[in-house]
Amino acid sequence: MSESYFADRMACMDVMLNYAKGVDQRDMLLFRSCFTEDLVATHAGVTYQGVGEWLQFIENALDRFGSTQHMLGPQLADI
Repeated sequence: MSESYFADRMACMDVMLNYAKGVDQRDMLLFRSCFTEDLVATHAGVTYQGVGEWLQFIENALDRFGSTQHMLGPQLADI
């Protein structure tokens, strides 16, 4: 396997870890860095167009929780 394979695999894992850390620490800049501008996300039947809409939804949703703790299990990235 090439060095780029391992670098790409680590980059994928970093996105997942940054997502969890961003949410749990309420670091919206870190959380936002996990997505592209043209993100399309669907949650509970509602579709969010663009990272701005998604970020607003997440910030509002987090207001209901005193704290969160994301636990990530083994990750498999097919490069």
